[in-house]
Amino acid sequence: MKLSSKFLIHAQEDKNEYLLIPVSTASFSGVVRGNRTFYLILKGLEKGASEEEMVQDLISIGAPEDLARSDVQTTISKLTEIGAIDE
Repeated sequence: MKLSSKFLIHAQEDKNEYLLIPVSTASFSGVVRGNRTFYLILKGLEKGASEEEMVQDLISIGAPEDLARSDVQTTISKLTEIGAIDE
């Protein structure tokens, strides 16, 4: 699974601002705003990481395993709904 090329990631870490922005060819219009966890999941998707790899990345920075799994699953589900993930 990979982040669709129809979406761009914008991050201003000093402002804690993480955005997913569709390009003109995307069917979704709007901006998705998230926290650092959201950003780390997006970066995982950008590099084609598996769901388990993204969970392990979150655990490695101190997230509890059950929360990391839930966050990854929820984010992937919502991004799939808007067409931001290529299978």
